[in-house]
Amino acid sequence: MMARGGPAIQDRIDYRRHRNACKYYREDWRADDALYRCICLLDMPPETQDEQELCLKSRRGCWRFRVANALGASRAHFAEAEDQEASV
Repeated sequence: MMARGGPAIQDRIDYRRHRNACKYYREDWRADDALYRCICLLDMPPETQDEQELCLKSRRGCWRFRVANALGASRAHFAEAEDQEASV
């Protein structure tokens, strides 16, 4: 969920950024109950280790948007193929 014109969560200067990570991924090393806390400025933090790895490797932006776009494109291609078969 993005707020109008910006991220859903305010960035803070004490959040740790990673060079090759998603531009919205941060870590808070001052968490009281854990070693660190994963923060997503879009309010979609990684819930598993695999998701966190994707966040750390997605320098161009949120990997969830790329997955959603790829799924949408493949569904559109599949629907178009079904329509062509139906018209034959």
